[in-house]
Amino acid sequence: MNRCIFPLLIICTFIAQQSTAQVVEITGQAKVSTMLQDDTQDNLVVRRPDGTLGTRAASSLPASFIDTNRTLNTDLELAKMLCDCPNLPPFLIDQLRDAGYSLENLARAGVPYDNLKHTFPVSDGSGIEYDYITIGNQRWLSSNLRTQRYNNGDFISTLTTDQSWIDANTNETPGLCWYENDQFANEIPYGALYNWFVIDSASNGGRNVCPIGWKIPTEEDIDTLLNTLQQGVSFGLDLNTVGKLLKTTGTDYWYSNVSNNVTGFSFPGGGYRINSSGQYVFQKTFGRFWTKDSASANNATSARFRSLNPGFDKGADSKGTGISIRCMQRVN
Repeated sequence: MNRCIFPLLIICTFIAQQSTAQVVEITGQAKVSTMLQDDTQDNLVVRRPDGTLGTRAASSLPASFIDTNRTLNTDLELAKMLCDCPNLPPFLIDQLRDAGYSLENLARAGVPYDNLKHTFPVSDGSGIEYDYITIGNQRWLSSNLRTQRYNNGDFISTLTTDQSWIDANTNETPGLCWYENDQFANEIPYGALYNWFVIDSASNGGRNVCPIGWKIPTEEDIDTLLNTLQQGVSFGLDLNTVGKLLKTTGTDYWYSNVSNNVTGFSFPGGGYRINSSGQYVFQKTFGRFWTKDSASANNATSARFRSLNPGFDKGADSKGTGISIRCMQRVN
């Protein structure tokens, strides 16, 4: 049995010693018919994202399965040809990543970040599913966390009264809330607001609020994200402008907005809850999410966005403040 390796899709076609063509399934997406006499591909039957079928002739395929002169552009064109679609679906993007191309490579070659978004859900401790995106060597959930449980199933206290929120700050105990105590209106667009003690291992008993395999970002992770956007696909951007790539577009979740959200990060202006009073403030004006790093005895580092501001920066919030959580993981 001979094995032919297709360099882009990393697929194997096993050829039986017989005179008829053999049809094999490629990652559940397409079928290829192989002519055994001269070991060349006859034609390719492709299944488009909408479920319809198309074909590609052998003449449009490379003369050799293994091409040592492959480039990103030729691979992208071949991927589009195999898919028979203008935008690459996630399975082809994954195969290009497996072939060694970074997200920056793909973006430079003209693949929008919207098309780089993965569609396979990740589940948190409450069973809520999230999509995620990949930027450089990082994966990020594409929405704010809204779980009411740690990933081992333990509940996180939901604190509705001002006094309970103040007490959690004083006693350094984990707690979450929904803006203005309205879960129905705020859960999907903004996620929950959490104090920093929810993510602090010394306060939460060593439990993880992020989905299994995911984590709270560190300051270093935030710096990596910024550097990737500045040096990768966003030449000339700095902290004063890079935020527009990460915020939701329009004015549904920001009062004023100049963002384009090309990364699919989709960060909304969730506001926050003051540690010392329990008051909810600045929804659609400010959006923040925690890092794992403590800045001082009373403060921890957060990443920050503002309405009508294309910037993105880091600051320090009181550990008892209620702000968003955005989970991530390193790809490599």
